[in-house]
Amino acid sequence: MERLIATGGFERLTATQLFVPTCDINIQDIMNRYSNLTILEEQALLAFLVAEKANGNLCFYDEFYPWFLTDTVDSLTAFFDLVGVNFGSIKTLFGYDFNGIDQYIETNFIPNLAKVMKFESACCATFFKKTTALGATGDGFLGVEDGVFRDGLSDYNPLRCFFQTTSPGDMSVSVIPAETLVSWDLNENIRSAYLNGVLDNQVSETLQGVPTVSYLVGCMRRAGIPQRFTLSEQMFLMVGGYGLDHDKFNTNIRTMFTTLGLI
Repeated sequence: MERLIATGGFERLTATQLFVPTCDINIQDIMNRYSNLTILEEQALLAFLVAEKANGNLCFYDEFYPWFLTDTVDSLTAFFDLVGVNFGSIKTLFGYDFNGIDQYIETNFIPNLAKVMKFESACCATFFKKTTALGATGDGFLGVEDGVFRDGLSDYNPLRCFFQTTSPGDMSVSVIPAETLVSWDLNENIRSAYLNGVLDNQVSETLQGVPTVSYLVGCMRRAGIPQRFTLSEQMFLMVGGYGLDHDKFNTNIRTMFTTLGLI
């Protein structure tokens, strides 16, 4: 889409200009979804939400799944509408521990039905522990392939992240810290990948479309079934649209986790 500009002629609108979500999110409505928070969790989560709304990040969320919360029900309850389903993963202090064989979480998040994530505008983030080396088979930290379109993050050497395409983009790193925040976004056809809030790689993608089936965590949904299970421990999943300030998101996440004694 284009618009007329003052100097004459037209300019192409970016995905963010085409769709900027309203940020009238009520933080108390989010907090009310959690009934078994410890006092420290309530304080830390509230401070995180206030900081994310203040810097404009919260309006770009579709969902945030707080695997790190102590209570199992709370940990599978996302910020706004959805509740995940755990298929055998072990709940730990840190989050959910996946055995790389048959354990995963069904998020019930379907990209083409999302309120904020759109074609040419997407974002994901996850914080994970991984003590083994990156793999060579592309096992899935999370993601979906509906037979045509693919979103996700692959345990590959180097890491691979992708949106709305069958061709994943490599990140530049082949060695990662034991505790890592990985986030990646899509603005029109530009896919950018971040490690701990710092831009790591940026490439131009050829997009096909938005997946029509739900994300899995701990593996990849392919041909309609869970496949490519990964050995990892994951702390949360954020999904949404383009516009996240990755550096501020990293700061706010780490402040919350430090308060909770998790890092």
